[in-house]
Amino acid sequence: MLFYYAARDDKGNFVRGSLESPDASGALAALRTRALFISALDEAGTLRGIPWQLLSSRPVSGQALAGFFRGFATLLRAGVPLARALPVCVEGCQDKRLSEALRAVEAYVAAGIPLSEAMVRRPREFSRLIAGTVRAGEHASALDDVLDKLALTLERDAAMRKKLANALVYPGVVAFVTMSVMVLLLTTTVPTFASMYAQLRVPEPAVLRALVLLGRLLHAPGFVAGTVASAFVVIAGVARLSRSTRGSQATEAIRLGLTIVGAIIHKAALARIARLLGMLLDCGVSLHVAVPMVAAATEYPRFHASLTSLERSLAEGSSIALPLEAAGLYPALFLQLVRVGEETGRVGEMLGRLATYYEGDVENAMERLGTLLEPLMIVILGGAVGLIAAAIFIPLYSLIGSIK
Repeated sequence: MLFYYAARDDKGNFVRGSLESPDASGALAALRTRALFISALDEAGTLRGIPWQLLSSRPVSGQALAGFFRGFATLLRAGVPLARALPVCVEGCQDKRLSEALRAVEAYVAAGIPLSEAMVRRPREFSRLIAGTVRAGEHASALDDVLDKLALTLERDAAMRKKLANALVYPGVVAFVTMSVMVLLLTTTVPTFASMYAQLRVPEPAVLRALVLLGRLLHAPGFVAGTVASAFVVIAGVARLSRSTRGSQATEAIRLGLTIVGAIIHKAALARIARLLGMLLDCGVSLHVAVPMVAAATEYPRFHASLTSLERSLAEGSSIALPLEAAGLYPALFLQLVRVGEETGRVGEMLGRLATYYEGDVENAMERLGTLLEPLMIVILGGAVGLIAAAIFIPLYSLIGSIK
């Protein structure tokens, strides 16, 4: 059972987090071993636990996790015992949520629980993929090397996500500026010209009347409140629908079906799957264990389904490439290198090469996308402003000409 808690530590600092425990008594006992003064403890899924769940829905920063694992691996490689290295890294952690989770892990480790098992008890901060990778390092007695590879993978994953987000920043800014300029023109400039037509006692052009009506609606508090409420309902409905199986599949189909952005998302998903699976195999995790771990970390339903199908096929003795080919999501280059990896016994290495290739391809595609979007968005901005200006000035010039 997952519990959310709020407490104060021995220094009086407020902390909150989550932990897994068989029952509330076990959760309280685990928290008291850390000398915490508990102010709230609620089970996930209950009425009181839902607000905590919403507050903890944001995942921990991949960059923060990578920084922790990088420092932890450095200390272990230098010969510092795990029991001493972990508190040092916890003190240096700047992310509050991750720091609280690490303090809980530190308490579990001090009680004799293995590091990987301690991370399993904090599933909101440490995914199944991370805990499984750490467990592989413990079993292979090469925890420092495994943590270093895990940090590198998390850094690359975070960098890829940041680049994808940055590629959408410019279009978003231009769209916001366009809407702001249009609202400004509709609420200030258009009414001025409408009053000018009224003073000249000539009928307003139909386009100008429509713009004046739209400007009045934007001034009306009820219209603005209704628009905001409707937008909120639509966004909430889409978010809820996207969490269902059919909704998530429809959302994925729309994103992957976009002409340019869809190809970038597709290649980014391929790079992430190849990177994670290759990293696990290089860390000594067996293929039968690694595939479901990567499937759990995959956010796209069709790719998740393809990995689930691969897991079943592997259990039946199939090769890797055959079920991936049947999914229709993996290009020929991906499948060919996987086959070469199977034949040579170097699947992890080939997946790493595929990840590097697709990551570079995504970077190049995003640069091209930025080059294409910049003039396109400028044209859209100029066209929107020009449309309003034409609707105002062209009839005005005609009117002035008729007066002369």
